[in-house]
Amino acid sequence: GACTGWYLPELAHPLAKFVEAGWSCDFASITGGLTTVAESSIDLTDEVNKKFWEDAAMVELTKTTAKLSEVDATSYDVLFFVGGFGTMWDFPFSEDVNAATRAVYEKGGTVGAVCHGPIALANVKLSD
Repeated sequence: GACTGWYLPELAHPLAKFVEAGWSCDFASITGGLTTVAESSIDLTDEVNKKFWEDAAMVELTKTTAKLSEVDATSYDVLFFVGGFGTMWDFPFSEDVNAATRAVYEKGGTVGAVCHGPIALANVKLSD
């Protein structure tokens, strides 16, 4: 099938608000390393998308993600899942997504998602 991935405005817009609020943000993915943006989502007439996409340091973060299984999720207060069609195949079946979600939520943290991102929550089992 056609290559798909995460959706640019579903990363750029929330990230802009997180940064504006003074949060530091790390990027992780199931496999680590390079992630795939859905080409159809690169709308540079959108000011927030354009700012993100033309910032080489920001784009580099999507190419050098930490591997989720190697991240200590308990050290985070917030876990946010970006949407995009690719997430529908990857997130719900990943034990690493489940474990990270469980770890953040059970320590009293916040778990959020946008658009297709909530599929990450579909198979999460809490300790209790």
